Amino acid sequence: MTLVRAKQREVILEKESSFISTFFKYLIPIVLLVILALSAYILNWRTVQLSKELSIYRENLSIIEQQSEVLGLQITKIVMGRDVIN
Repeated sequence: MTLVRAKQREVILEKESSFISTFFKYLIPIVLLVILALSAYILNWRTVQLSKELSIYRENLSIIEQQSEVLGLQITKIVMGRDVIN
């Protein structure tokens, strides 16, 4: 009787260990896929943010260039006006 019980315990332990190994065998890839999906989402979100910021910086740069040209023309007019007066 004890041999039969020992065999049953071994079978139960084998089933439990195979269940645990199967569980981890599928759990690890699922966790890795979830991490990969989240990191791709975060990377995409950050890329969109940087793209928006870059477009704002480009607009500001074009405005600054226009203002620089206007100031350059005004300085030229002032200098030319002084030269004409002198």
